[in-house]
Amino acid sequence: MDPAAGSGAIEDRTENLCAAAWVFFQEIEATGGLAEALHQGLVQKRVASSKSVLSRNVARRERPITGVSEFPNLSETPVPVLEEVPVHKSEKNVVSLSELPEAGTGEKTLALKAAAFAGQSLPGLMDQSDLETPEPGEARLAEPFEQLRLVADRFEEKTSKAPVVFLASLGALAQFTARATWTANAFAAGGIKTAAPAEYASQDDMIAAFKDSGASLACLVSSDGTYETEAGPAAMALKDAGVNHVYLAGRPGEREAELNNAGVDAFLYAGCDLLELLKDAHARLAGAAGVENSDLEVRS
Repeated sequence: MDPAAGSGAIEDRTENLCAAAWVFFQEIEATGGLAEALHQGLVQKRVASSKSVLSRNVARRERPITGVSEFPNLSETPVPVLEEVPVHKSEKNVVSLSELPEAGTGEKTLALKAAAFAGQSLPGLMDQSDLETPEPGEARLAEPFEQLRLVADRFEEKTSKAPVVFLASLGALAQFTARATWTANAFAAGGIKTAAPAEYASQDDMIAAFKDSGASLACLVSSDGTYETEAGPAAMALKDAGVNHVYLAGRPGEREAELNNAGVDAFLYAGCDLLELLKDAHARLAGAAGVENSDLEVRS
């Protein structure tokens, strides 16, 4: 059965996709075909442009990845995988472009087909030494966040404790719960745990809880109304208590300069570059723990 059930919206998207693909196909043909388009860098530039937009959207969670940047599970069990077996490409029947017939009669397509059946891939059929733009590399969308999760694992191995951010909750439970939950998920996307928020009878109680948490970073969580009167004094108190970087969950709006002066260093909100914020948080956690960043880096 058709899951879209003949939806006009789906038909319209399909039509637009086909039209865009046809325009690009014609653009490739106008340069002399796919091989020439690759040599001129046309395909690579278009792929790189799309990849840049997509990567930006992933980093800002405008393109969320369930289980990675959204709803991450810090208690998940690692999945065992087989070791990758290197594939040695055969040098047999290597065909270069110069050996292929001229295009236009169909003989070139037949030769390419025969070479493919002989085990050659398209890149193997081309001389890539004079490509103006390198071919785009392979990458998974989740990889940047996966790297941060591995950095968090290395941190725990080096320090015997997980990276953690203290959630400095202000006001009553109803005022901070929604933002505290959202914030905990945001930090968890980078493998960083959060000290659970709680209702505090006074600012002194909150500072005492921070000191007991063993955290070096803190994030203010509450409603915009509560921030109006309590965010500034709370940020100053946290700085005095030894927090080396204070975040605030929410957009600063017109009060950004005022909050910065009070001690808020960064703002965490929907649409911010979460990936960069998490990278910076890891660097600060490593510095506070006396761990060299190079010890925590993970190379793919």
